[in-house]
Amino acid sequence: MELKVSSKKLGAPTRITTQKNKNEPQGKEGLQTWHRGDRLTLSRQALSILEQRNRENWEQAQRRREQAKGQGKNEEKMLDSLERGLRTMKLCNRIAARIRAGDRVPPEDLRYLMKNDPAGYRLAMAMRKPKEHPKEWESALEDQDRQETQGENTEGATERSGGEISGGAEV
Repeated sequence: MELKVSSKKLGAPTRITTQKNKNEPQGKEGLQTWHRGDRLTLSRQALSILEQRNRENWEQAQRRREQAKGQGKNEEKMLDSLERGLRTMKLCNRIAARIRAGDRVPPEDLRYLMKNDPAGYRLAMAMRKPKEHPKEWESALEDQDRQETQGENTEGATERSGGEISGGAEV
C-alpha cells in the first residue's frame, strides 16, 4: 500500500497517473488510469486531522487503563475487607456453637463474640444446653484476634463483671 501526502486542499479531487509499463498493451498514450495496488493520497490538512484523532484515541485508551488499575486496587481492598469479615463471622459462629452446646469457653472468646456479634452472643446464651460435664475449650482465636481483644481492654474499655465473662458459659 502506498501513502502519499499532497499539498492540495481538502476536497480537491486527485487522480493518480501511472507510467507506461512495457508489459501492458499499447493504447492511448497519456490516458489516466487507476493503479491496481492500494493507494491513498491525503492532503496535509486531512493528515493533521487524522493524527490528532489518533492522539486523542490513544490518550483515552491510556485514561481507561489507568482507571482500570485504580478499580483493581479498590476491588482488592474490598475483597480483603470481605475476607476479614467472613473470617470474623466463622470465628463467632464457632464460639457461639460451643456456647450453645453447653461447653466452657475462654473469657477472651466471649469478649470477642460480644464485640463482633452481640446478637449471636445473646442467642447462643439463650439457647445453651446445660451439661453435667462441660468440655473445656481452648481459645478459638488466633494471635491477631487476641491482640485486638486485649488491645481494646488496655485502651480503657470497661469489662463487664459477672458470671458470663469470668466464668465462661457455665450453668
